Amino acid sequence: MSQRPPHRRPEQGDDRRQRQQPQYRQQSRAGGVQKVEQGDEYVHVRFRNLEDFATIRTPDWAAHAAQDIAPGAEVRTGKLKGSGEWQTESVLIPAPVDGQTAARLATRIVQRIGE
Repeated sequence: MSQRPPHRRPEQGDDRRQRQQPQYRQQSRAGGVQKVEQGDEYVHVRFRNLEDFATIRTPDWAAHAAQDIAPGAEVRTGKLKGSGEWQTESVLIPAPVDGQTAARLATRIVQRIGE
């Protein structure tokens, strides 16, 4: 019977620990949910101010990533003015859903798409 090497806990500063944890840049940069607006068909969960963007798009790939969390959700991404970096502007969660649940689902979607 072969022996397994002893389990080693990563030391502080060990780069393997950082690689194991996903990085969610969106929440730290945008500060999380900024505004939740209730509409007839969607609850609009904003992560950034619309005026921060030069271009806004609703990519199919982001909607596909959101389907397991909130079927029918749409993700709006945009190119930031001045930097050219693309970030999530908002997520639209299909109604009926309360604002708190919509914010939680939208945050999970943003995390899933890896921002």
